[in-house]
Amino acid sequence: AQILSRNVNVGSQVGVGDVIARLVGIEEYWIVATMPIKKLGWIRFPDGGAPDGAPVTVRARGIWDDGVTRGGRVTQLIGALDQETRLARVLITIDDPLGRAAAAPPLLIGMIVEAGISGKMIKNVVRLNRDYIRKGDTVWVMDNDTLDIRTVSIVYGDARYAYIDKGIEHGERIVTTNLATVARGIAVRERDADADSQTNK
Repeated sequence: AQILSRNVNVGSQVGVGDVIARLVGIEEYWIVATMPIKKLGWIRFPDGGAPDGAPVTVRARGIWDDGVTRGGRVTQLIGALDQETRLARVLITIDDPLGRAAAAPPLLIGMIVEAGISGKMIKNVVRLNRDYIRKGDTVWVMDNDTLDIRTVSIVYGDARYAYIDKGIEHGERIVTTNLATVARGIAVRERDADADSQTNK
């Protein structure tokens, strides 16, 4: 263990209930991560069939160098929401938090970190940049040189991507630029990459 604070010295008199010191174990630290309740179903928690929880990648942006991470695992679901944010709370365990056994950046009590939890595998979906999801969960598709507006079913979404299982197929051409006129059936054309390159020169 490591001593965080000490309230007595050699020769001090202590009684029952006196706080002598605060210690913290250094074999592992726990991180409390918050997330929307609806995303809990995508996380693997340890149970009888899967003794290990989902792997976690921890980053401390602005503290550790770019690209430096620590590995951890999901340990359990905390059975109460965060009272301020009303988000679910998940406990993450980090072994050797001070990096003594291996050359790794130390985690310190009270640090604010970013935890990326590996979710369950999603099969038979199209991954699309969230910027290309239009109003009402629609996607603009170039179909035979005309605009087709598709309503899509988004199985899961994160900060960068939407994962779609219905509405578009692999290989279809997605309209990524904004259009002055948006209506199903209007003529659209693919931008000439070579012409853009000459213009930029």
